[in-house]
Amino acid sequence: MDSKFIAPCGMTCCDCLLANNEINDTAKKFKEAMESHDFIRFLKHFSKITSLPFFQDFKQTDEFMNMLNKIISMKCDSLCMEARGCSVPQADEIMVGMVNKAHKCDVLVCIESKGVEGCWDCSELEDCDKKKMFNRTYGNSPVETCKIVRDKGKEAVEPRGNKYYKWQQ
Repeated sequence: MDSKFIAPCGMTCCDCLLANNEINDTAKKFKEAMESHDFIRFLKHFSKITSLPFFQDFKQTDEFMNMLNKIISMKCDSLCMEARGCSVPQADEIMVGMVNKAHKCDVLVCIESKGVEGCWDCSELEDCDKKKMFNRTYGNSPVETCKIVRDKGKEAVEPRGNKYYKWQQ
């Protein structure tokens, strides 16, 4: 694997759904099409004037559009290894309009304070409290990646595809 796709924490960008911009780009195109045809107003109108059950769900159009906007905002614009920070916005950054600014997570701050390239160079790899934030979503994938890098080098890391996230395993 190209080393630029291996984040310092052991996450692999090529497997990450947020780095796969197809989802975000499709959501953006869908939103633009709905807006250009005034489809949102159409749905809201019919949900108000008819009692047909089919149209009643469209009373939640605002909530749907809010969710669509959040999906669009989750776009990854740069790789962590290149930007030395994550470009996927955090909830508090979206609220204050700081979207798509690379930020340093606790793991990256720790790596930089120790002067190492990645968690694979750290003796605390398996007992690190900072990496526990990954466990519920990624399982042990980042730690496994770090072990491969430590033992065999970055070129030995293989993409996991649909076995990357804990809920896919």
